[in-house]
This record gives sequence, C-alpha cells and structure tokens, in this order.
Amino acid sequence: MQMMGENGCRIVTKRPSWEPKPAWSPAQQKSIEKHAKRLAITDEIAAVLYDAGLREHFETFIENEIDVFVMPALTRREWAELGVPLGHRARIKQAHKNRHPGMWAPGSP
Repeated sequence: MQMMGENGCRIVTKRPSWEPKPAWSPAQQKSIEKHAKRLAITDEIAAVLYDAGLREHFETFIENEIDVFVMPALTRREWAELGVPLGHRARIKQAHKNRHPGMWAPGSP
C-alpha cells in the first residue's frame, strides 16, 4: 500500500505476509494451565503446613488430593484416616484459619 506524504514523499506500508503462530496448541495451553493450577494448590498446602511447622504431612495431603478448599470439611474420622494426630490436626487447622479465615464458619471446632 502506497500513500503520498509531505513534500511529495512516498510512504510505503507493508503488512507481513505471515501471521504469528501461537506458542502452544490449545491442548498444550490447557495442560499448562492445569499444571499451573495444581502447582498453586500444592504451594498453598505447603504454606499452611509450613505455618503449622508440620511439613511432614505434605505428601499425605498431596497423595489424598487434600487442598485448602477441602481441609475445612474434613471430619475427625478423615483426619484419623490420613494419620494426622490430634495435636497436629489442631495446629494445621489453626494455620489454615489464619490464612483463610473466610473458609471457616464461626464456631467451627
């Protein structure tokens, strides 16, 4: 495409004949997003356990797909099935409450 500019100067603008390709296919993008979400959840569980000083329970939580959204709903029996002693459970719950107070109903044990 040609245009005339000031003083009779010719201005040439040319669009590229190629379109940039996306870095990832839609399937790859979905996989990347899924992995990033899993990492974020894993990091949040690690942070709660770190705050509680009980990082040794990390693998148990990950293996059982316990995330910060599930944690408030765990029953005493489920905590026992996970092998988390009563004192550790109390520390983990308190650390979680400190990080996510809105997830706990008033008067929760």
